[in-house]
Amino acid sequence: MNKNKYVRREKYLDFFHRLKDKDVVKVVSGVRRSGKSTLLQLFVNDLKQDGIEEACIQVLNFENLAN
Repeated sequence: MNKNKYVRREKYLDFFHRLKDKDVVKVVSGVRRSGKSTLLQLFVNDLKQDGIEEACIQVLNFENLAN
């Protein structure tokens, strides 16, 4: 299986898109290695395709000790 090919979880991505401009906190939770970061990366890719500038998107990796 190609490591760069991801399954798009349309149900979850649709949820993010519907709430992206709402003033509420969004929480993504799940067990380790369940695809949370991948799901958020797919959403970031969608935002970029929708014309959102990369400078307007904040991504923090809390596994990185600098964060």
